[in-house]
Amino acid sequence: MNSIDNDFRAYESDKSLYVDYVDDIVDYLQYVTLLEIRQNREFDEKISKAPLIGRKSLKQALVATEAKFVLIMDEWDLLYREYRDNEALQKKFIDMLRGLFKAADGLSCFSLAYLTGILPIKKYNSQSALNNFDEYNMLHPDTFAPYFGFTLHFAVEIA
Repeated sequence: MNSIDNDFRAYESDKSLYVDYVDDIVDYLQYVTLLEIRQNREFDEKISKAPLIGRKSLKQALVATEAKFVLIMDEWDLLYREYRDNEALQKKFIDMLRGLFKAADGLSCFSLAYLTGILPIKKYNSQSALNNFDEYNMLHPDTFAPYFGFTLHFAVEIA
């Protein structure tokens, strides 16, 4: 997400790169992901035949490919940290993620989704927008500690 943010800021500052209807970082994320998926000729043909897939219809494009994907999103929570005053953008982002991971057709596109960040993904504010993820953190890394780098062991003495 950091590189998407940097690329979006460059896109935003160079009007010669502007694409109609790609107005914010969520639109940009979907747009560049779609461009990457469409580099595969077979996927491009299937997406081209599907109705209602525009420049930022990521979920519909993934469904049209009839393939299973592995999604790795590092720093999923960047929009909540860097754009913390833009609630509309945060809602748009969580709605995009909800469409990918909560809707049956979106969820059917993934073999695995791995999201990292410092904020918990299961609940943001009062929403349980993405409560179908298993969460591992430094305090409860379970058996994944050697793989995720959560190797800190400590004890707290309570007086």
